[in-house]
Amino acid sequence: MKICPNCGKQVDLNIEFCPNCGQKLSQPEKQTNKRFISKKNYLNKQKKILFSIIGFLIIVFIGFYAWGSNHFSEDKQIDQIISSLTDSKANVAQYLTTDNVKVTVNSDTVKPLQAYYRDHKQVVKSMKRDFKNGAEKSENTQLVKVGHYLLFFPKYMLKFHTYMPTVNTNHPNTTLSLNHKKVGNLSKNSNSYSKKIGPILPGKYQLLVNSKVSGRNLSAASTVNV
Repeated sequence: MKICPNCGKQVDLNIEFCPNCGQKLSQPEKQTNKRFISKKNYLNKQKKILFSIIGFLIIVFIGFYAWGSNHFSEDKQIDQIISSLTDSKANVAQYLTTDNVKVTVNSDTVKPLQAYYRDHKQVVKSMKRDFKNGAEKSENTQLVKVGHYLLFFPKYMLKFHTYMPTVNTNHPNTTLSLNHKKVGNLSKNSNSYSKKIGPILPGKYQLLVNSKVSGRNLSAASTVNV
């Protein structure tokens, strides 16, 4: 039973209008049910939107990963790195590292390396073939993974062994220049004079030795492959 708010007469719960005064009676149970249905529909709609967003993001990620796997594939990176070794305009330094942290790899220090490979293109072809066949080493070079591109795709670089060649002469008062940059004076070592260079990357270098013998200035220049 419920009470009519207008006349105060008791009426059945299921009656919509008061039989005594005609007052329309509220239906709280039905309203509660409507609110429940409305809230349920809202939640279902929100779930559909959420699932749609998740589905879209999954599709975008699959597309991104497929593109990245192709663009940053090991073979393509090998092609790009190897081709830059003989291209004087390419920024090959970004693809190279060394086994010695004291060696700075930049556009200047890699020029002798590029000069060597331009003169020895068969070595470049052999290196490319070795790495594409799965070899980790070729000559004095390793193909190594160093970090990732865009968090997901392995980044490959060429790791070079560095050298510390020694120049010897019989003459005192001798200075040494490498690629037109003065390296220093040669020091007496037993019966000769010597100077250790480096560490340096392998490559084609211009070596110049200047000596003063019996009041005369002597010089000798040569091209050496390290």
